[in-house]
Amino acid sequence: DPDYEPKKDQNPAECKQQ
Repeated sequence: DPDYEPKKDQNPAECKQQ
């Protein structure tokens, strides 16, 4: 799932900012 891979990349970034 290519849609899942990019979402995972943005997930850690948002979690780090929070």
